[in-house]
Amino acid sequence: MATKKIYSIKNPLIWTIIFVTFWSTITGVFDVIIYNNFTNQKAALTFPTTTGKVLNSKVESERDSDGTTYRAEIQFEYSVNNQAYTSDTYRFGTMGMSDSTEANNIVREFPVGANVTVYYDPTDPQRAILKPGVSDSDRFMLLFLTPFNLIGLAGWSLIIQMLYIIIVKPVAGGISIRRKQTTADGKPANIVQVRLPRIPPILAAALGGGVVCFISIFIGGFFYAMAPPLGFIQIVWGIALVVAVAVFIWRSLVVGSGIKDLIIDHENKILDLPQTIGRTSPVLIPFDAIKDIKLKRVVSYSSEKKSETWAPTLVLKPGYDFQDEVEKNEYRTKITEMMFAYKAQALVNWLRTELALDNR
Repeated sequence: MATKKIYSIKNPLIWTIIFVTFWSTITGVFDVIIYNNFTNQKAALTFPTTTGKVLNSKVESERDSDGTTYRAEIQFEYSVNNQAYTSDTYRFGTMGMSDSTEANNIVREFPVGANVTVYYDPTDPQRAILKPGVSDSDRFMLLFLTPFNLIGLAGWSLIIQMLYIIIVKPVAGGISIRRKQTTADGKPANIVQVRLPRIPPILAAALGGGVVCFISIFIGGFFYAMAPPLGFIQIVWGIALVVAVAVFIWRSLVVGSGIKDLIIDHENKILDLPQTIGRTSPVLIPFDAIKDIKLKRVVSYSSEKKSETWAPTLVLKPGYDFQDEVEKNEYRTKITEMMFAYKAQALVNWLRTELALDNR
């Protein structure tokens, strides 16, 4: 009887928590900044007004290792209840831009000596701006942050799944397993269906919508200097939604069809491998052909980067022409490939029990 090896979930969980917490903290800071800008700019529309005068108006540039950024510097004076004030905030949450177009437009809009309408906070008259309301660049920042927020949400979803495995200890590491006692035409059967899609429908939908938003960042940044009009944002959100829904439906149909499932037919003693990792047609393997099931570490390289996956692998008896490879005088064929060793090993251990390999 082979000893069941157990890969710990704790190390990947710890590293995942560290990465996702760091990612979410950085993204969350920007989320809070953008949210505050939105609320402050909208609130400014209701501020009382007074007349002011522009004292200084110029474009400031700042160069660093990432390039040059440009910012409009507007200083103006105004009075509230006979109290004089000065401010250099023409709107809340201004940021430097890699293109000087918007900054030059602001300077032209507020030249030195011009009389301007000043919107001031009645509870704090020192807090005043010249341009209230949400701008195109504000909306663009929402679009900009969408892919990064989706990554954070996916990370926390993964952490929740890991914690579920640790606390509940589900069968086969939480992989969906369904048992059927009858076939589609009502005949008796003993079939186990192991759901092994590499990308779940909801994750695929988020990925599809996120890719649309990510591509639009470059389009909006290049053609509209990171301040595309509202119509552009609406079109992007519409396309992202359509793509996400379409991808979700497509992946749901694929998963629901069962072609990505591992089918264990105890009645006919046959293993039907999932159509993943390059398989495009059914591969049926008799129980008698299976000598063992092992976990294989699969290392791949792309663009000088190393990545690894974990493959529950069938070790076949000589004389059966089902193998993908021969290694150490063993005939092997991979069932699927998985991201985490602990989950792949949990599947291997469950399969060994399900196929009674531990008793051979």
